[in-house]
Amino acid sequence: MNIFALSISPRQSAQYHGDKHVVKMILESCQMLYSAHWFHDPSGKSIESAPPRLSGDRGYKPAHMNHPCTKWVRATLGNYMWTVRLTLALIDEYEYRWPGRVHACKEHAIWLKMPPPLTDTRILAFAVAMDDEYKVEGDPVASYRKYYIQSKSVRGLDVYTKRKRPGFLGIRKSTVPFA
Repeated sequence: MNIFALSISPRQSAQYHGDKHVVKMILESCQMLYSAHWFHDPSGKSIESAPPRLSGDRGYKPAHMNHPCTKWVRATLGNYMWTVRLTLALIDEYEYRWPGRVHACKEHAIWLKMPPPLTDTRILAFAVAMDDEYKVEGDPVASYRKYYIQSKSVRGLDVYTKRKRPGFLGIRKSTVPFA
């Protein structure tokens, strides 16, 4: 569970996500957004109008309620709506990279544009959920970029279909020897 705030712009942040994260983070974002609804309406009444899942359940159950990113999403309307914009941008990115495919969470993300009862419109500093070695004091975006550079690229998670790698990742070293 995380929100990879690779830019303050949700659209640019989505474009900076590697392929695996474009697919995975849509679901995680929807889970955090639904968790915000559950937190602000524990009865679940607001979820009754959510789209059904394959199981027939409406929406998603609350998940990881004490995770720093889940807490961040539900803290203010500004945070919630930034996450909605990121989720919708990730869905656009998914459809751009893999034309003709529709992510299973798309209908949920559209429904989640309807926020829970929040009034504070501020966007607070992003939650930084990572090991201390990646954190850049006072700069969540730099922290997530450092995390992406040092943790994700070494695992081969920095593949970008139909996109150039973000400049902050640097030039990939070739594994093919010169002929």
